[in-house]
Amino acid sequence: VSSESRAVKFDLKLQGFNKKLLPGMMAQLKIPVYRNDKAIIVNDDAILSSPDGKRFLFVVGNDTIARRRTVKTGVTVNRMTEITEGLNQGEMIVVAGQVTLKDNMKVSLPAPQKNSK
Repeated sequence: VSSESRAVKFDLKLQGFNKKLLPGMMAQLKIPVYRNDKAIIVNDDAILSSPDGKRFLFVVGNDTIARRRTVKTGVTVNRMTEITEGLNQGEMIVVAGQVTLKDNMKVSLPAPQKNSK
């Protein structure tokens, strides 16, 4: 990556294009660099860090008790972070007010939102 232009130079082989692309022309590309259809993704705000650098979040069970859970994280894109270990699909996590929570603290859940038509 050029520090001046933030550009990357690479060679590209195109197949089946319409010859309107000429040498020296510019293009804007979206190149997917990572994909995991089974990833568990959470808002970055839900993840906290302990003084020793471990990342954790609070998982709420059916008993409405928030339990601190250490997690391992993967890729972060647009403030959404992949959880690679420590959280299962469908588990409920705390996404607001978790900074003041303590492990095994009882929490109140927001009322379900009604669908407006």
